[in-house]
Amino acid sequence: MAIEPLAAEYGGGYTHNTRPSALLNSIFMTTVNTAAKTLVAVASSAKDEHTQKWRLADHMRFIVMLMTWLAVWVLRVLMDNFPLSIGPSHPYILEGVSDVGSFDLLRSSSTSSLSLSSSPVSSLDLVLHEASDHERASAKALGRALTHILALLNEIPASSRKYQFAMAMADRIVDDNARDGHVELVQINRTALASAFARTSTLLYRALQSSHAVEDSGTWITRIIGALPLGSYLASSVKGLGLCASAMFPSISGICGLEKQRQLTIAGREGSNHVLGEKYAQELLWIANKMCECGVVDDALLQWSLASALASLSLTASPRVQGFIVKISAILLGELIRAKLEVPRQVKIRLLVLWLPLFCYADNGLAYPVLTGYEKAEMERIMDEMISGLPSMDQEILALLNEIPASSRKYQFAMAMADRIVDDNARDGHVELVQINRTALASAFARTSTLLYRALQSSHAVEDSGTWITRIIGALPLGSYLASSVKGLGLCASAMFPSISGICGLEKQRQLTIAGREGSNHVLGEKYAQELLWIANKMCECGVVDDALLQWSLASALASLSLTASPRVQGFIVKISAILLGELIRAKLEVPRQVKIRLLVLWLPLFCYADNGLAYPVLTGYEKAEMERIMDEMISGLPSMDQEVILTNWLQDFTMSTSDWPNLQTSYDRWCNSTRKLIT
Repeated sequence: MAIEPLAAEYGGGYTHNTRPSALLNSIFMTTVNTAAKTLVAVASSAKDEHTQKWRLADHMRFIVMLMTWLAVWVLRVLMDNFPLSIGPSHPYILEGVSDVGSFDLLRSSSTSSLSLSSSPVSSLDLVLHEASDHERASAKALGRALTHILALLNEIPASSRKYQFAMAMADRIVDDNARDGHVELVQINRTALASAFARTSTLLYRALQSSHAVEDSGTWITRIIGALPLGSYLASSVKGLGLCASAMFPSISGICGLEKQRQLTIAGREGSNHVLGEKYAQELLWIANKMCECGVVDDALLQWSLASALASLSLTASPRVQGFIVKISAILLGELIRAKLEVPRQVKIRLLVLWLPLFCYADNGLAYPVLTGYEKAEMERIMDEMISGLPSMDQEILALLNEIPASSRKYQFAMAMADRIVDDNARDGHVELVQINRTALASAFARTSTLLYRALQSSHAVEDSGTWITRIIGALPLGSYLASSVKGLGLCASAMFPSISGICGLEKQRQLTIAGREGSNHVLGEKYAQELLWIANKMCECGVVDDALLQWSLASALASLSLTASPRVQGFIVKISAILLGELIRAKLEVPRQVKIRLLVLWLPLFCYADNGLAYPVLTGYEKAEMERIMDEMISGLPSMDQEVILTNWLQDFTMSTSDWPNLQTSYDRWCNSTRKLIT
């Protein structure tokens, strides 16, 4: 029995109107051939051993043959009643988009083209309309041509006269496709422009990254200057001065590392990367405009919301590159609002989070005009509309207060914004708005108190890193007041007598560095303490002070460091403690007994040791008397054993300090009398 004729005869006569797919037909023919082979094997075995009984293997071979033929019958039923096609569902969609967004040029032979054109299309394919093979090939050819031109734009130098020629060709093809309005032509524009946007943004990122790497590869002098405040503005000038110095005095080139040839090479690379970055940014702006004109901007919005690396590098890009990127972001955000596009909430959030910093830090001076006054106002309106549609996150403004320097003019702006939001929520009185205030202020109180603790800890560590002379003096009574004077005397001595610098360890540069760090930490500590005082006042006004009381009763590390803080920081912390304890009594809040005990044990020592002199007035005479009354009322409401612990600690701190406040002798005498009555 021959296999091929059997298969051909079994598969012949297939006259269904819709032919099956090539894959299903291949499976069917393979199964038929396998079934024929098993039939031949079973027949040969039966012919040779017809006088013997069948063994187990013969039975298994026969069962396999039957199952195979059953599978042939099932496949045939499927082919006759459910013909499927694995062909493309959209014959007009362009194929072959690579990872950088470019189209793979088809290099198919005549055989593959014939098989593609003859592939069956079933009725289950989701196509918008029946397109002929000629129209399908024309759409693919036009798409490949447009993609090729857009890719060439990235490769042709901007100074070449052919650059404008290629730009005009691409512009004309895109405009003609959009003007025709055919669904296939619109799809060609969408796919080609989306791939070009992805490719050009990737090239722009690489150019900015290379430019940043070249800037970091300068000499040690330029790297040191670049690390200083405003050093990025001085680094380019230092490079030029270095080139002049190496040209006039070749002998110092080896000492200072200002080799002329190396600097010229770096300068050339840096200039080349800046030009490339500007070229790619300008092309990306053109592509973004075209996508808006063609109504296919949704792909660009998604890609722009994921370009976090590009957004980071754009902050340090050249002003012209920043200008182009600002325009791209403005165009995309404006089109999102004007066209009322339905995009996911995360896309909107990422667009604002990634590109708002560039709007703030970009160079918008007269040298590189980016947006006009009207465009800036329009962008503010657009961003306001985008933000208003997002969930409320009041905590973000309060978190910004910790990051903005107190000397910045934007600090008072952010403070006023947070103050207005909190007051408006409290004035409305709605339960959800009150809860928003509670959550946001409690989070800000915890965050700011942690930052204050870290600032005081850093300041304490810097003070402990002095020389052995200052550490010995600091360990003596009143040594903390003399340590700063000794540091100044040490600097003078090391300047007048350099030989003793190594003996006493009073190196001038090291001391200046430590003094700078110490001053910075003191300023930060004062800033955080002032912010914490503002937050505590707001929590009292909104009636949500219970969270602050709980956190303040657990701040043992901060209470310990506050005893050695600067007088101004101590003053702010004393005011915070007074406000919280006063609100606890005035509002008659129900708090656990342990919270009251910890509040008194932790913060009474600061009341005794804090600097309350005329230089840093903290509490007035009336406020001090009021605080003594409040603490007396808190202590009297505690059990006798708790009163003993609190008053014993107070007596020790009060007698060892130079301050006469707080005087809790009345509370101490009352406890003694009550204890005496229990005995008698």
